[in-house]
Amino acid sequence: MLVLLGMVLIYRIVNKRSPVTLPLPDGVDLPSGWSAVPVVVKLRAAMPNVSWYNPSTYADDETQIWNALDPLNDAQLIAVFNEWDNREGEPLTETFQSNLSGEDLNRALSYFNGLI
Repeated sequence: MLVLLGMVLIYRIVNKRSPVTLPLPDGVDLPSGWSAVPVVVKLRAAMPNVSWYNPSTYADDETQIWNALDPLNDAQLIAVFNEWDNREGEPLTETFQSNLSGEDLNRALSYFNGLI
């Protein structure tokens, strides 16, 4: 198990890429004091198989994904997208494609239609 974790860590270090940073839409600002970090934490908890260091759970909780993303405006969604990419090393939409399917995938991707 330690060898596998070491290999994953080395792979992540060697294949580190620059995060994608999308600009906020014109005329849409983030609410004062708002941060994307708590949303990213909720999304990570909802998709535990994204976490290579938590192999004990493999089921996604789509309800948590919807609860995290539903109340957000376009600027907040882009901020979450940017923060996820910065922390996880891949775009959130790619993570959705790896972890969701069918209607759940379509709904998750629909949050970012026209934004990315």
